[in-house]
Amino acid sequence: MKGLLIKDWKLLKNQGRFYAVIVLFALVVMAASESGYTFAGYYLTFLASLFTLSTFSYDEENGGTGFLMTLPADRKTYVKEKFLFGILLTGGSWLVSCLLSAVFLMLRKPGENPLSLIPPMLGFLAVFLLLLFAAIPMILRFGPEKGRLGLVGMIGIFTLLLIIISRTAGSADAAVESLKLVLARYTAASVSVAVILYLAVIQACYRISVRIMEKREF
Repeated sequence: MKGLLIKDWKLLKNQGRFYAVIVLFALVVMAASESGYTFAGYYLTFLASLFTLSTFSYDEENGGTGFLMTLPADRKTYVKEKFLFGILLTGGSWLVSCLLSAVFLMLRKPGENPLSLIPPMLGFLAVFLLLLFAAIPMILRFGPEKGRLGLVGMIGIFTLLLIIISRTAGSADAAVESLKLVLARYTAASVSVAVILYLAVIQACYRISVRIMEKREF
Protein backbone atom coordinates (compact mmCIF):
# COMPACT_ATOMS: atom_id res chain seq x y z
CA MET A 1 0.00 0.00 0.00
CA LYS A 2 2.89 2.36 0.72
CA GLY A 3 3.95 2.26 -2.92
CA LEU A 4 0.43 3.14 -4.09
CA LEU A 5 0.26 6.04 -1.66
CA ILE A 6 3.62 7.34 -2.92
CA LYS A 7 2.36 7.03 -6.52
CA ASP A 8 -0.73 9.13 -5.81
CA TRP A 9 1.34 11.66 -3.86
CA LYS A 10 3.67 12.01 -6.86
CA LEU A 11 0.62 12.62 -9.06
CA LEU A 12 -0.48 15.34 -6.64
CA LYS A 13 2.95 16.98 -6.81
CA ASN A 14 2.76 17.01 -10.62
CA GLN A 15 -0.40 19.11 -10.29
CA GLY A 16 1.23 21.43 -7.75
CA ARG A 17 1.02 24.60 -9.85
CA PHE A 18 -2.67 24.13 -10.54
CA TYR A 19 -3.50 23.67 -6.85
CA ALA A 20 -1.25 26.56 -5.90
CA VAL A 21 -3.40 28.79 -8.15
CA ILE A 22 -6.54 27.38 -6.50
CA VAL A 23 -5.20 28.13 -3.01
CA LEU A 24 -4.26 31.66 -4.15
CA PHE A 25 -7.79 32.12 -5.49
CA ALA A 26 -9.22 30.94 -2.16
CA LEU A 27 -7.04 33.44 -0.28
CA VAL A 28 -8.23 36.26 -2.55
CA VAL A 29 -11.86 35.29 -1.88
CA MET A 30 -11.16 35.21 1.85
CA ALA A 31 -9.59 38.68 1.74
CA ALA A 32 -12.21 40.24 -0.52
CA SER A 33 -15.43 38.90 0.99
CA GLU A 34 -16.81 39.55 4.44
CA SER A 35 -17.86 35.93 4.90
CA GLY A 36 -15.64 34.39 2.21
CA TYR A 37 -13.47 32.59 4.73
CA THR A 38 -16.12 29.90 5.15
CA PHE A 39 -16.75 29.42 1.42
CA ALA A 40 -13.05 29.18 0.64
CA GLY A 41 -12.62 26.56 3.34
CA TYR A 42 -15.37 24.41 1.87
CA TYR A 43 -13.99 24.96 -1.62
CA LEU A 44 -10.49 23.73 -0.78
CA THR A 45 -11.85 20.63 0.95
CA PHE A 46 -14.09 19.82 -2.00
CA LEU A 47 -11.20 20.17 -4.47
CA ALA A 48 -9.09 17.78 -2.42
CA SER A 49 -11.80 15.14 -2.60
CA LEU A 50 -12.05 15.67 -6.37
CA PHE A 51 -8.32 15.10 -6.82
CA THR A 52 -8.64 11.68 -5.19
CA LEU A 53 -11.13 10.77 -7.91
CA SER A 54 -8.85 12.14 -10.62
CA THR A 55 -6.16 9.61 -9.64
CA PHE A 56 -8.39 6.90 -11.12
CA SER A 57 -8.10 8.61 -14.52
CA TYR A 58 -4.31 8.63 -14.26
CA ASP A 59 -4.34 4.95 -13.30
CA GLU A 60 -6.58 4.00 -16.22
CA GLU A 61 -4.39 5.81 -18.76
CA ASN A 62 -2.61 3.35 -21.10
CA GLY A 63 -3.85 0.38 -19.07
CA GLY A 64 -2.10 1.53 -15.92
CA THR A 65 -4.55 -0.11 -13.52
CA GLY A 66 -4.01 -3.53 -15.09
CA PHE A 67 -0.26 -3.03 -14.78
CA LEU A 68 -0.61 -2.10 -11.10
CA MET A 69 -2.38 -5.39 -10.49
CA THR A 70 0.76 -7.24 -11.66
CA LEU A 71 2.75 -5.63 -8.87
CA PRO A 72 2.77 -6.78 -5.21
CA ALA A 73 -0.59 -5.08 -4.59
CA ASP A 74 -3.85 -6.99 -4.82
CA ARG A 75 -7.21 -5.51 -5.76
CA LYS A 76 -8.41 -5.13 -2.19
CA THR A 77 -5.26 -3.22 -1.30
CA TYR A 78 -5.83 -0.92 -4.29
CA VAL A 79 -9.32 -0.02 -3.05
CA LYS A 80 -8.10 0.36 0.53
CA GLU A 81 -5.36 2.75 -0.63
CA LYS A 82 -7.85 4.94 -2.49
CA PHE A 83 -10.04 5.24 0.60
CA LEU A 84 -7.03 5.99 2.80
CA PHE A 85 -5.57 8.50 0.33
CA GLY A 86 -8.96 10.23 0.15
CA ILE A 87 -9.12 10.49 3.94
CA LEU A 88 -5.57 11.82 4.22
CA LEU A 89 -5.85 14.34 1.39
CA THR A 90 -9.36 15.58 2.17
CA GLY A 91 -8.69 15.63 5.91
CA GLY A 92 -5.38 17.45 5.45
CA SER A 93 -6.98 20.07 3.19
CA TRP A 94 -9.78 20.42 5.70
CA LEU A 95 -7.30 21.16 8.51
CA VAL A 96 -5.56 23.78 6.37
CA SER A 97 -8.96 25.28 5.53
CA CYS A 98 -9.88 25.43 9.22
CA LEU A 99 -6.65 27.22 10.09
CA LEU A 100 -7.02 29.74 7.25
CA SER A 101 -10.68 30.33 8.10
CA ALA A 102 -9.86 30.85 11.79
CA VAL A 103 -7.09 33.34 10.97
CA PHE A 104 -9.33 35.39 8.66
CA LEU A 105 -12.19 35.25 11.15
CA MET A 106 -9.97 36.65 13.92
CA LEU A 107 -8.75 39.40 11.56
CA ARG A 108 -12.23 40.33 10.30
CA LYS A 109 -14.24 39.76 13.48
CA PRO A 110 -11.90 39.88 16.50
CA GLY A 111 -14.76 39.40 18.96
CA GLU A 112 -15.91 36.05 17.58
CA ASN A 113 -14.62 32.71 18.80
CA PRO A 114 -12.82 30.76 16.01
CA LEU A 115 -14.11 27.52 17.56
CA SER A 116 -17.57 28.47 16.28
CA LEU A 117 -16.35 27.39 12.83
CA ILE A 118 -15.79 23.78 13.89
CA PRO A 119 -19.41 22.45 13.81
CA PRO A 120 -20.22 23.62 10.23
CA MET A 121 -16.74 22.68 9.00
CA LEU A 122 -17.11 19.21 10.51
CA GLY A 123 -20.47 18.85 8.81
CA PHE A 124 -19.05 19.74 5.41
CA LEU A 125 -16.07 17.42 5.92
CA ALA A 126 -18.46 14.55 6.66
CA VAL A 127 -20.53 15.35 3.56
CA PHE A 128 -17.50 15.62 1.24
CA LEU A 129 -16.01 12.37 2.50
CA LEU A 130 -19.33 10.58 2.12
CA LEU A 131 -19.71 11.84 -1.45
CA LEU A 132 -16.13 10.79 -2.20
CA PHE A 133 -16.62 7.28 -0.82
CA ALA A 134 -19.93 6.91 -2.67
CA ALA A 135 -18.27 7.97 -5.94
CA ILE A 136 -15.43 5.41 -5.73
CA PRO A 137 -17.60 2.32 -6.45
CA MET A 138 -19.31 4.21 -9.30
CA ILE A 139 -15.92 5.01 -10.85
CA LEU A 140 -14.75 1.42 -10.50
CA ARG A 141 -17.97 0.17 -12.07
CA PHE A 142 -18.59 2.72 -14.84
CA GLY A 143 -15.21 4.39 -15.34
CA PRO A 144 -13.74 7.75 -14.26
CA GLU A 145 -15.84 9.97 -16.56
CA LYS A 146 -19.23 8.47 -15.72
CA GLY A 147 -18.22 8.19 -12.08
CA ARG A 148 -17.45 11.90 -11.89
CA LEU A 149 -20.76 12.67 -13.58
CA GLY A 150 -22.43 10.57 -10.91
CA LEU A 151 -20.65 12.60 -8.22
CA VAL A 152 -21.79 15.86 -9.82
CA GLY A 153 -25.32 14.43 -9.91
CA MET A 154 -25.20 13.57 -6.20
CA ILE A 155 -23.94 17.07 -5.38
CA GLY A 156 -26.74 18.55 -7.49
CA ILE A 157 -29.37 16.44 -5.71
CA PHE A 158 -27.91 17.39 -2.32
CA THR A 159 -27.95 21.09 -3.27
CA LEU A 160 -31.51 20.81 -4.56
CA LEU A 161 -32.62 19.23 -1.30
CA LEU A 162 -31.02 22.09 0.65
CA ILE A 163 -32.84 24.64 -1.53
CA ILE A 164 -36.16 22.83 -1.08
CA ILE A 165 -35.66 22.63 2.68
CA SER A 166 -34.74 26.33 2.88
CA ARG A 167 -37.82 27.36 0.85
CA THR A 168 -40.17 25.23 2.89
CA ALA A 169 -38.59 26.24 6.18
CA GLY A 170 -41.64 28.24 7.20
CA SER A 171 -43.98 25.26 7.01
CA ALA A 172 -41.41 22.96 8.59
CA ASP A 173 -40.64 25.12 11.64
CA ALA A 174 -42.74 22.98 13.98
CA ALA A 175 -41.10 19.76 12.81
CA VAL A 176 -37.63 21.30 13.13
CA GLU A 177 -38.33 22.52 16.64
CA SER A 178 -39.63 19.10 17.63
CA LEU A 179 -36.52 17.49 16.20
CA LYS A 180 -34.32 19.93 18.11
CA LEU A 181 -36.08 19.06 21.36
CA VAL A 182 -35.58 15.34 20.74
CA LEU A 183 -31.90 15.82 19.85
CA ALA A 184 -31.36 18.04 22.89
CA ARG A 185 -32.90 15.45 25.20
CA TYR A 186 -31.09 12.49 23.69
CA THR A 187 -27.87 14.14 22.50
CA ALA A 188 -25.50 11.27 23.25
CA ALA A 189 -27.82 8.65 21.74
CA SER A 190 -28.46 10.78 18.64
CA VAL A 191 -24.75 11.35 18.03
CA SER A 192 -24.01 7.65 18.56
CA VAL A 193 -26.70 6.57 16.09
CA ALA A 194 -25.53 9.14 13.51
CA VAL A 195 -21.91 8.02 13.80
CA ILE A 196 -22.83 4.33 13.55
CA LEU A 197 -24.99 4.94 10.46
CA TYR A 198 -22.26 7.07 8.88
CA LEU A 199 -19.60 4.42 9.45
CA ALA A 200 -21.97 1.72 8.18
CA VAL A 201 -22.48 3.61 4.91
CA ILE A 202 -18.71 4.06 4.47
CA GLN A 203 -18.15 0.38 5.20
CA ALA A 204 -20.81 -0.52 2.62
CA CYS A 205 -19.14 1.71 0.00
CA TYR A 206 -15.80 0.04 0.73
CA ARG A 207 -17.18 -3.49 0.47
CA ILE A 208 -19.03 -2.70 -2.76
CA SER A 209 -15.83 -1.18 -4.19
CA VAL A 210 -13.81 -4.27 -3.28
CA ARG A 211 -16.42 -6.58 -4.82
CA ILE A 212 -16.49 -4.55 -8.05
CA MET A 213 -12.70 -4.45 -8.23
CA GLU A 214 -12.37 -8.18 -7.68
CA LYS A 215 -14.76 -8.89 -10.56
CA ARG A 216 -13.13 -6.46 -13.00
CA GLU A 217 -11.27 -7.74 -16.01
CA PHE A 218 -8.23 -5.94 -17.42
